[in-house]
This record gives sequence, structure tokens and C-alpha cells, in this order.
Amino acid sequence: MTAHLPDWMNRPRCDQTPAWRELGRCYEQTGRAFDLRQAFAAEPDRFDRFSVNAPLVFADLSRNRIDAATTQALLALAQECRLELHRDAMFAGEAINTTEGRAVLHTLLRCPRSAPGDAVTPALQPLLSEVHNTLDAMLAFAETLRADPAITDVVNIGIGGSDLGPQMAVLALDAFADSGKRLHFVSNVDGHELAACLKAPAAARHGVPDCVQDLHHGRDHDQRPLGAALV
Repeated sequence: MTAHLPDWMNRPRCDQTPAWRELGRCYEQTGRAFDLRQAFAAEPDRFDRFSVNAPLVFADLSRNRIDAATTQALLALAQECRLELHRDAMFAGEAINTTEGRAVLHTLLRCPRSAPGDAVTPALQPLLSEVHNTLDAMLAFAETLRADPAITDVVNIGIGGSDLGPQMAVLALDAFADSGKRLHFVSNVDGHELAACLKAPAAARHGVPDCVQDLHHGRDHDQRPLGAALV
């Protein structure tokens, strides 16, 4: 007996669609020899044509190696791969993460606590409250660290986006950084990298053993706002 799959799961492979073949044709016809300087010279309105505005977001795509035909082929590829159905399933809280069999709820992280009822489905309303309770705890934790002069070094441990995302935020907000805190990033689960990261600030100040004491001090702070179970 064949199990019924949700509509968003019934999709073709992207490289087996007509739009994919059209993209290949676009590349051979114009993309292979595409020159941005020539494109801007030939299209004075290129910036306006290939820029996209959304609330609080602006994307300038004009400096990508695309033209009108390539853009249309990319949009067709998204439609043929049923991207819109995936988007709707994500906002509805369906289990589109098929590897782990669960929903992808990144949207709730960006949804205000007081969002109107139609912005979040009834099934996701309890989860929205849980997300904001966690965000509140994280903010309280960060404020506690900022206010404690004894904590001089903060180590972020993450892989992929959990490493690159915080690094990007730190660079973008450097002008507003607390000068009394040094920030370090570890992107490997190997203890050697963490040990090397911890030794660097500690050795310059007062030796490695005190760095361990700093970690214990930070752990104690973790437990107050977040709870010992989360540390």
C-alpha cells in the first residue's frame, strides 16, 4: 500500500524540469560570456530592475550575472519545483524537515509576540509563546553578562550558521560593542580548538587556570537566568 504524501512532497527533481533546461540554454547563450560592466552600460536602469524591496529588507541583485531571461527561468524553476507549496507548508507548521520529521519554525523567531491572529496558525500559537519566553531568557542572560565586569571573554561555540551568524552580527555591530568584553568563536566540536581558544585570552592575562575559573563563573551566571537544566 502506497502512503499518501502531502502535496508539497510531490515535486520533481529540479534538474529534470523544463526550467532547468532553459537555464542551461540561457547560460550558453548569454551567461558564459556575461560581463557586468557591459550590462550596466547597456542597461542604465539595471539597478532599479534587479533590486527588490520588502519590509526592513533591501536586496540589490543587479551585480549578479543575471538578465531578464535568466530571472524568468529562475522564477519558473521555483514554480515547477513547487517552492510556494513548501513555503506555505513551512508557515503552517508542517513537518517539512523530512530528515528529522519535524516542523521548521524559524518564522516564529521573527514573529512579534503580539502578532495578529492570522499571522500564526492556532496550532502554532503555544509555540510562539514558548519561543518568546526563550528569547526573554536569552536577553536576560546577555544583560547579566554585560553587567558583570568579572566576565571579560565570551566564547561562542557553533557550527555552520551557528558560527558564521554570530560572527557576522559581531562585525556588523562592532561600533556598539562593549569594549570590556572580548569575543571568541569556536566552530569545531574538537576539544583542541576550544582549548586553544581558551588559552589565548587567559595566557595573556593571568594564566590558564584562571580561565577555567572564569568559565565556572560564567556557568553560574548561566544558571540564574536560564536555569541549570539549560546549562
